[in-house]
Amino acid sequence: MPVQKVIIKFLQWYKINLHKANSFQLLAKDSADNYMINKDAVTSYLNFLKSSKYISPKYIAYWQTYFDDKATELKDHPIQSDIPEGFDFDFILITQEPELVLNQINRTKFKTVSMNSTVALIELKWPGKNSMQYEFEMYKGKYGWQIGYISTPNFD
Repeated sequence: MPVQKVIIKFLQWYKINLHKANSFQLLAKDSADNYMINKDAVTSYLNFLKSSKYISPKYIAYWQTYFDDKATELKDHPIQSDIPEGFDFDFILITQEPELVLNQINRTKFKTVSMNSTVALIELKWPGKNSMQYEFEMYKGKYGWQIGYISTPNFD
């Protein structure tokens, strides 16, 4: 399957599964009312993403490291009031309004930044006033092209 088609298929899958993806309770409170990472929910969340078949082990490992680091950070610097930084965003699309992106999948414009037989960097843009831009790092393995990393100029 061509790399751009894999990205579109993933975005379509994510649109259908957005509610479930965002239903995992990744944060919990400990007995002292401090935020902490719910490691079981993180494992379930990452397994759910993996079930799409469009996500590479590298992407899952990236997020596992992120959540492990956040768990340590929250243990070392307890937070009780405000939701910890980053947890008010959709983790995949790095926005508070992922529907704005997902409702415009058919308007996606692709640009190949670089590509060889096993690695591709693909830029995605959505035209219009709610314009969004992403870069998808893609890796080709035994299961075809898979997402290795998603970034956006707003946060990366």
